[in-house]
Amino acid sequence: MTDHIDDHDLRVDVEALCDAAVRYVVPALPKLRLEDARDHPSALITSAVLHRQISALRGAALLTDNGLGHLTLPLARTACEERIWIEYVFSLAPEPRDMLISLMVRLEGSRIVGAQQQYFGAKLMKRLGFPKPFVTGQAKSRTDAEHRLGTLGKLLDWDAQPGQLPSIGWLASKTGLSQLYEFVYAATSKGVHFSPSEHFRSGWTGAGPDDPVTFLAHPYTEYRGEFGLYWLSVLFIETLATLIEHGTLGDTIPAEAAADEFGAVASAIRSFGPVPIALAAEFNLRQE
Repeated sequence: MTDHIDDHDLRVDVEALCDAAVRYVVPALPKLRLEDARDHPSALITSAVLHRQISALRGAALLTDNGLGHLTLPLARTACEERIWIEYVFSLAPEPRDMLISLMVRLEGSRIVGAQQQYFGAKLMKRLGFPKPFVTGQAKSRTDAEHRLGTLGKLLDWDAQPGQLPSIGWLASKTGLSQLYEFVYAATSKGVHFSPSEHFRSGWTGAGPDDPVTFLAHPYTEYRGEFGLYWLSVLFIETLATLIEHGTLGDTIPAEAAADEFGAVASAIRSFGPVPIALAAEFNLRQE
């Protein structure tokens, strides 16, 4: 395939995908109340993930339109994790699935409160509206959640330390998504970590020996934007398909109309790919 795709046409198809999602998916999402976080966590996570992925697509389009396509990589990384986690949790029976989601919420919540307490201190936390008993109770909540998670992990045969979640790589292997994981994680990891190689790859120059190097040059930001738009779209389509097949959306989306519209736009988007993250030009390889 060529180094670049027609990003204008891809941008148009991404917009069509967002429009279809707003027309068919958003109205079909569960109407949730506060207590549903406790009683129906699967429905809550379904709604939250799809809302986030639709907003990520829109954000990636805005970034790309404004010459900031390289900033879409973290969005694609999150979408990849969601794709793998959704595939895994909805392969479980309802009871362990809901238990897993609820324990993850408790564990992550206690960790962020604890980390903020360590950095801000008790006085500032109190000024921010966190009572001392609530803050100190997070350690107990975390310990309890880790204990319950260890029991659940043993039941589900996780390859993880007691009280710890399995790695995303292990989840990918269990869901048949290892190749997707290896590629998308390799492609996006440099967008969320310090990376001299990524900084070097962002520098482009002309053909002359005295031409200056331009960092975050247009070819770099453009093809990063192409990558983000394409893979965010593919990951959203695949995540949605899993939730329709195994989740809570199968009976709520108008099947025929949605299938026709999503099928057309999905085919159009996939025709651009797979979009690479590494180009021969950035390694100064001459094209034959």
